[in-house]
Amino acid sequence: MKIIAAAVVLAAALPIPAVAAGQPAEGCASWQRQVTRAPPPNGGTFIAASPNGRYFAMWVDRAETNILHADGVPTELPKSAGTIEGGIGDINDSGAAVGHRWVPEEDGALVSHAYVYRDGHFDFLPDVDGRYVLPVGINEAGDVVGTVNDLVSPEQTVVWPANAAGTYRVVGDGKAVGIDETGAVVTSEGVIHFPDGTSRAAPAGVTPEIFQAGRIVGTATDSPDQLVQWDAEWRVVRRYPGVSQAIGINSDDRLLAFAPPSRMRYAEVWRGGERLGFPGASAARSVNGITEDGVVFGGWGSFSAPPAATWTCVPL
Repeated sequence: MKIIAAAVVLAAALPIPAVAAGQPAEGCASWQRQVTRAPPPNGGTFIAASPNGRYFAMWVDRAETNILHADGVPTELPKSAGTIEGGIGDINDSGAAVGHRWVPEEDGALVSHAYVYRDGHFDFLPDVDGRYVLPVGINEAGDVVGTVNDLVSPEQTVVWPANAAGTYRVVGDGKAVGIDETGAVVTSEGVIHFPDGTSRAAPAGVTPEIFQAGRIVGTATDSPDQLVQWDAEWRVVRRYPGVSQAIGINSDDRLLAFAPPSRMRYAEVWRGGERLGFPGASAARSVNGITEDGVVFGGWGSFSAPPAATWTCVPL
């Protein structure tokens, strides 16, 4: 692919919101938890949410069921006989959710099929040469990005463009990390792929983990024991010492990440390079993302049938 050379094009394609210079990150006196229970006897976990926080996807493991919560009102996604449900990968601000479903072939093998669920209907996306697909992102225009593999060939990133229904485009090697509102995609190989077919590669040793709200966060071999945030030109924006895995980030620069195993993998929220804290592993069974208004979502408690939960920072 052709590589973009003009920095001005990159900056326009992927603007990076910034925290004002010298602006202190506010602390949290506590975190207010709200639990949402699945129908008994099942537990549930919020696994995806829209950026605006209106829509949450709950995965109910025991029942292998997806429940979409729209402004707090739950709707169980219909199942199809003989298939196995996968989880929801992402939701946009209009409530369109992208996920996948496993379907048995004649030889008994399972093949996954990607879909967009909106307004009570499934729109199944074109299969990619019979390969396994895992959709991970959808933008407001309806462009979907995901990972495909056949368990033999290397993983690749594929885009299903909303403006060309019934088509897909394999953009490059590696897992899909995310997609932005312009249709630009970041892969785990450390490459930004733009809708016009151009791309820009990161320096060697960079492994992106999340691409959300125009921000890229991941690891780099020259920065051990910390996470790094980059801009569209792969310049370092800031570093996060002592955290090892990025979970989510919003346009207000609030990063949700795990501390390393030596610190029991506590989840922490950062803003502008400063810790805002979080209840930690003893309170959160799992944490899966953060919304634009800073709400953390996941699951709570280790008891039988634990509920899904959200956490909101109570400022100092």
